[in-house]
Amino acid sequence: MEVEFEVTTTNYGASYDITCDFVDLIMAGILDAGYTARYSNGRFYGDRIHVFFDRLQPELLEFLINSKIKWGLCVTEEITPDGHFGWSTSEHFGDPYGLGREYAKQLHGASFLWVVFKKSLEFCRKYNRHSALLPLGFSSRLLPRFSVAWSKRDIPALITGALTTRREAIQREGNLKGLGIQHAGHPLPAWCRDHYLSRSTLHVGAARTDQHMKYINPQRVLQSVCFKVALLTECISETDNPYLEYHDAVAPGKIVDKAVELYSDLTALGKVVEQRLEHLADTKSMSTKFRELIQSTVLSV
Repeated sequence: MEVEFEVTTTNYGASYDITCDFVDLIMAGILDAGYTARYSNGRFYGDRIHVFFDRLQPELLEFLINSKIKWGLCVTEEITPDGHFGWSTSEHFGDPYGLGREYAKQLHGASFLWVVFKKSLEFCRKYNRHSALLPLGFSSRLLPRFSVAWSKRDIPALITGALTTRREAIQREGNLKGLGIQHAGHPLPAWCRDHYLSRSTLHVGAARTDQHMKYINPQRVLQSVCFKVALLTECISETDNPYLEYHDAVAPGKIVDKAVELYSDLTALGKVVEQRLEHLADTKSMSTKFRELIQSTVLSV
């Protein structure tokens, strides 16, 4: 029988836009590997393997178990080996270890785990031996549907996501230094955010808060490369991140100066983004890696 996947965001409610980038990445990898993948927001099928993102509501978990549905989780959160859950204490109600303990039950109940951050892998493997790091990379399915030529980009620099106090300060600094950094707006439909990004030369990936500067989100890197936008991120660690060569990581407080520097030579910057896309396509194709992932985690259960 052919293996079919149902990538679903049911646990996120009615909004597809919250997880749309990871949905696109996961579906592209599955499809490139030669399997069937569909997306749904509120349907379940007994003969398909369902892929969820992050935490499930208790009643959904109970339904999956009672219905004997085969399912797995994409773990997009950062979890320390001792179970400290998530990006920051403030985002998780002051009890990140408590959330880690609760999440462990779901990790144990899943058929398989696909993990975004290497740091989270040790914790996930404690509760589910069918855990593996997601080999996120290039697929032609990730290229923009409506691309804009480099010479016609009319947005110098763009900040996406919520406009926090910290990001707002970076936007003001850019404007004072002569670089018009625009904010895309938040929340936005996925197509609208993609439209703004495709018109931009720089993606200013300013951290939401000081607590968010430890990690580089591969989804943001891959999206920027495929859209041929130069990505700048603030980073205080992550020296072993496999995506460092595909963007410019700068120290906290230096992101605006680096953006101004890059924008001063758009011809050179255009060559850089072309080279990064070619290099990603040559070295990080997802087709073979996703076949190996599915064989080792899903089909070995």
